[in-house]
Amino acid sequence: MADISDYPDAVDRIVDAHVGPDATTRPEILDALDDVGPQITDEVAEGIADAIVTEERLLAAIEASGEIPSDAEVDVLGEIADEYDMDDRQREVVDAVRSRIATRESIEAEIESSQATTVDEIVDAAEAAGEIRGGTVDDVIEETVSLEDVVDALDPDSRDVYRTDVEAEVGEQSVDKPVAASSDRLETVELEAAEAIGAPTQEAVERARAQAIVSGDQVVPTDVVDDTTAQTPVTVVTDEAGEPVVATGGPGGETSQRVADELGVEYRDQQATLDSMSLEQGEGEATLTINGSRIREVDLR
Repeated sequence: MADISDYPDAVDRIVDAHVGPDATTRPEILDALDDVGPQITDEVAEGIADAIVTEERLLAAIEASGEIPSDAEVDVLGEIADEYDMDDRQREVVDAVRSRIATRESIEAEIESSQATTVDEIVDAAEAAGEIRGGTVDDVIEETVSLEDVVDALDPDSRDVYRTDVEAEVGEQSVDKPVAASSDRLETVELEAAEAIGAPTQEAVERARAQAIVSGDQVVPTDVVDDTTAQTPVTVVTDEAGEPVVATGGPGGETSQRVADELGVEYRDQQATLDSMSLEQGEGEATLTINGSRIREVDLR
């Protein structure tokens, strides 16, 4: 049985005469046709509302696509949904739909402007961009570099992690996660990830190692060893509580060793002392340790 949609000329005449282009939803079209007269039955009105381009028709096409659309894809789907070439109506429908849904561009702009870095912040930004249609917020997370992605990929328990490692990981992930991958936002992710991991620059670590020795206690051998005249101070590296951990420098040889013995610590030459300092990372800090004793925090800035 034929219905009104089989007569495009009739549909065009009725719509042009009784339905303004700003009636973009199915209920708005039915309301416009409700009081036209007996010649427009409920069946005819419903046939027209189902046939011409509407917000519902365009949204259904977006959902059927299976992915969050770009602005250009909304335009294309609007053209496809407009089987009667009603250009003015199509533009109104596309504008109405675009104003309420999230597109790839609006999501990216929201993430960038809010400088969202964590998964929760990315989700909030995506939802603030509009209704998620076609795909899900999980699709956004999958295509956006997050703080959690970077932290999970780098394990300071298995090896020392430096700022350059964080930068390299962010750069590598951004290749496959292109959403909101501006240099400014990625730099923010790098800084926050480095802080969360406790990843300093290599220069900061070397500087902290040198400062641990330079700031050590200076012990003159004659003050602790009876049968010596050596005056060259032995450097005693202490832990955060001020307890001696290792001795280095001084006149060397037996005298320095005897000073270390008196203090109850091991004597090592300066290079061995530097080499024995390990990097402990995590919970937002990096600390130099010797034999498990915390020596000095490393600047993460």
